[in-house]
Amino acid sequence: MTPIPTKEKPTYINITKSLLILVVLTALSCSTDTSNNGIPSEFEVTVNSTSVTNIDISWSESFDPEGDTISYSVYLENQEYSSHQNTRTYSFENLSISNDYEGFVIAHDPSGNERVADFSFTTTENLPPSNFEIILATPSNISIDVSWTEAIDPEGTNVSYDLYIDDTLIASNLSETSFLIENLNAATVYNLKIVAKDDIDNTTNLISNLETLDGIYQGDLSLRTQQAVNSFGELGYIEITGNLEMDGLAVFTDVTDLSPINSIKIVRGYFHINFMGTLTSLSGLGIEHVGQNFKISNNDGLNNLDGLDKLEEVFGTFQIEQNSNLQDISGINNLTTIGTTLAILNNINLITVTGFNNLNSVDSIWFQANWSLTQINAFSSVTTLIGDLNLTSNTALTTLEGINNIENIGRVFIKNTLLENFNALSSLSIVGGDFDIQDNSALQNVNGLTALTEITYGNLSFYANTSLTSLNGLENLNELGGTINFVDNNNLSDFCALQGLMQNFNPGSNPSINNNSYNPSITDIANGNCSN
Repeated sequence: MTPIPTKEKPTYINITKSLLILVVLTALSCSTDTSNNGIPSEFEVTVNSTSVTNIDISWSESFDPEGDTISYSVYLENQEYSSHQNTRTYSFENLSISNDYEGFVIAHDPSGNERVADFSFTTTENLPPSNFEIILATPSNISIDVSWTEAIDPEGTNVSYDLYIDDTLIASNLSETSFLIENLNAATVYNLKIVAKDDIDNTTNLISNLETLDGIYQGDLSLRTQQAVNSFGELGYIEITGNLEMDGLAVFTDVTDLSPINSIKIVRGYFHINFMGTLTSLSGLGIEHVGQNFKISNNDGLNNLDGLDKLEEVFGTFQIEQNSNLQDISGINNLTTIGTTLAILNNINLITVTGFNNLNSVDSIWFQANWSLTQINAFSSVTTLIGDLNLTSNTALTTLEGINNIENIGRVFIKNTLLENFNALSSLSIVGGDFDIQDNSALQNVNGLTALTEITYGNLSFYANTSLTSLNGLENLNELGGTINFVDNNNLSDFCALQGLMQNFNPGSNPSINNNSYNPSITDIANGNCSN
């Protein structure tokens, strides 16, 4: 309570306490002697409760010898807090914490006689809430439901709680002793800090490490509706041990959004998205690893493959097939490994393929029947194909760039394109099997094949390349394990680049050289009768 403004106090208030009492007693004694009016009787002050800032005192009754009513004044640190009150209790409020105080109570009779009783006390320290502990933590893949015991404030004030995850505040001023921590990642250890605080922000901390579940879904999974995608996404799995299939063939499907399953990083089996007619985008996918085949086929709503930017490994075939409105494949630049074949097949409106710049391990590359495809500018990190380079029936293909670092290929098939040259094969030195060039009506020269030195066990075949006039560019080919076939190349008249190869040539089977502009025998070529 607010003290009463200090009034002019008796002299004894401003001297030391012992002298003050002596003076008061002497004065009162003298007064008694002269007036025969006795001073109030002695009494005692009791400090009833001591807290942080509030103190309650009371005192025993002082009696007047003449039987008059006694009133009381209360002082603390020489400042008057109450004057001539009739009750025998008083409460001090808003005192300083952990501080020593001295005071006194004066008993007054109506004649001005007084008796003084001293008291003293020390306010206590404001202590923080008590220690507390976690009693239950129930994890899922993406959340942890945590409960803890109550922290008690020694001063009896309310306690609230702040929660931190990895030093980030996620909830504050909670009154309950439980909380559901959401939006977590599976198989992750989190540092939880719960801060209990009282009304003046004294705090007690509880720190614990909590871990979400492993996020592994056992078995195969089929998702055919948006509700199924949404519901599974809420479970927060990061790995599927079996196959993940999204197949709308002959069943109802309304899938438009794959972002709810963004948490899935690993599919140990195959991953197929087939016949999902309502799906217009792969955005939101977080797939990084596929243990078997990865296949996107017959999804007529897709016009690009945006959303595969996190894909790193496919240990089977990477197959993009018969997506009738697919126009662009780009941005798949984190893919490093394909276990067998990269196959881009029968996407009739596909125009460009770019990217795949970090792909360094793939057995074969197949592009077949992509009738609108004009440009392949990809695979710059690929140096070896133990399988095939197969470019067949891409009838608009004019540019083949990005593969100019490939040095070794198992077999080469380039058929029915509009390629004018093979400059993109400028690094190719060894072909293990067949080298088959067929029905490329725009092919004018093979000058880009100057690095080719060996066809280990296959045939060298050129069929129906109607614009080709010369084999210049094959001069360095010095080993051929199969035979040669040059058929229906209407304007081919110069075979001289093969003269060195034909010197000691022993074909594995009968050669075919016919229906060209000039049709020399092997002996003719070897002897220099190689052009007309």
